[in-house]
Amino acid sequence: MKRSEINAIIKDFESKLREFKFALPPFLSFTPEEWAEKGHEYDEIRDNALGWDVTDYGEGHFDTLGLSQEIMRALDMDTIPLLVLEGKAYAPSLEPPLAHNALFVRWNGEYDNPVCGQCYERAARESGYPVLVQSDTYPRMGTFLSEETRRLGQRIVSLGEAYGKAEASSEKIELMAELATLCSHDAGGSIFMSDAVHRYAGNGGLWPGLGAMLSLIVTEEEARTWKSLRLTQEELNMLADVLAKAAGYLYGRREEALAFVRERRPRINGEDLLRMISRSN
Repeated sequence: MKRSEINAIIKDFESKLREFKFALPPFLSFTPEEWAEKGHEYDEIRDNALGWDVTDYGEGHFDTLGLSQEIMRALDMDTIPLLVLEGKAYAPSLEPPLAHNALFVRWNGEYDNPVCGQCYERAARESGYPVLVQSDTYPRMGTFLSEETRRLGQRIVSLGEAYGKAEASSEKIELMAELATLCSHDAGGSIFMSDAVHRYAGNGGLWPGLGAMLSLIVTEEEARTWKSLRLTQEELNMLADVLAKAAGYLYGRREEALAFVRERRPRINGEDLLRMISRSN
């Protein structure tokens, strides 16, 4: 790759990171002149050759295959415990049904990071808002997603065969309406993740060892009234307060949380993960 191509890719990547409010270590933007002025406090970065890694895997077409791999892994930034904030959601499987909206804290005690979950739970309960906690959600290493994909595929085939035999307009409309429902609702439960990734991350998309999740879940009545759930400013402020408090508690227990990260995080590099996402195993 040409130096001009690499520089353009880095600038584009930096622009995208700024858009999503993601801060990078300052040394990534040092010029050669600035590096010449830096003292021994930067020797670790020099000795380990930390910096940008822009690659097209030797294939010559970065636009379709390439990756911009920043030095997150070298700085252990991919081992930082996470507090995942999902936003507003409806959970129809909850029993008994909700009477009021509630904060929903969840993780899997066997696979995720219980310290993150406990910090979230503490902060959520201090908010004064109703709280639900599940520490056995998102099981891993199962076949749920592949089974759901197979079930949906079989239903689509069945509808297609019935549609091919339909003669009456009303019958065609009914079959097509069911197919539209499958595509707009049911399909979301199987296309959101590759099967290979799902075996590690579960339905919640939590990478083992790294974190726990918080959502604001709504009643069935609100879900039916508002097809597209949106946070009010008051709800957004409340979630932000809970997240900030949980982050403070997590900082105080960071060594405990890091121990779970080291113990449970799968040893999968970026290239292997890319293959898991883009190809079936």
